[in-house]
Amino acid sequence: MRWVLAAALVCAAGMAQAQDQGLPKVGAHPAQPEVTVAFDRRANIAARLVVDRSGKAATEVTRAVQLRFEAELVPVDGAGAGEVKLTCRVVFVMADGSTTAPARDRACYAGPLAAVEVDAPFRFRPGHDDQAGATGVMLIVRDEVTRKERKVMVTYGWMPEE
Repeated sequence: MRWVLAAALVCAAGMAQAQDQGLPKVGAHPAQPEVTVAFDRRANIAARLVVDRSGKAATEVTRAVQLRFEAELVPVDGAGAGEVKLTCRVVFVMADGSTTAPARDRACYAGPLAAVEVDAPFRFRPGHDDQAGATGVMLIVRDEVTRKERKVMVTYGWMPEE
C-alpha cells in the first residue's frame, strides 16, 4: 500500500502532531478521506476511506456506492522491537456529530511491531436517509499490551443525489 508510505512521510514532517490535536470535523466541512495520527512513541495509525470499486479516495460521494475503510500500523523509525495486541472498534460519526453503536469491535492484530494492515477493513454503503455533509468513520484502536488507546477518523462528503 503506497498510500501508507506517503502517510508515514507526512508524519515525519510533523503533520501527525497537528492531526493529533483533534479529529476531522463533520457536517459542513471538507472531507478528509486519509488521516494519520500518532498512536504512541513507537507507531502511527494511518487510515483511509476509498470507493471500493475504484480504490479512489472517497471525497465526494453522491450515490450509495460501496465504501471501504482501511487502516495500517506504521512503526516510527528507530522504534525497535516489541509486541502489540490491538483491538479495533469502528463507529460512525454522523454529520450532526452524533455517533452510532460500534459497527465492529474485535481483535485486529497481534504480533511484532511492524508495518501491517490491521484487520479493520470495513465495507458499507451510505443511505439516502443519512444526513448530508462530512460524515466520519472512526476507528478506536487499543493496544492490550500497553493499554494505550487512540482514535483516528476519516470523513467523506455525503451529498446524495435527489
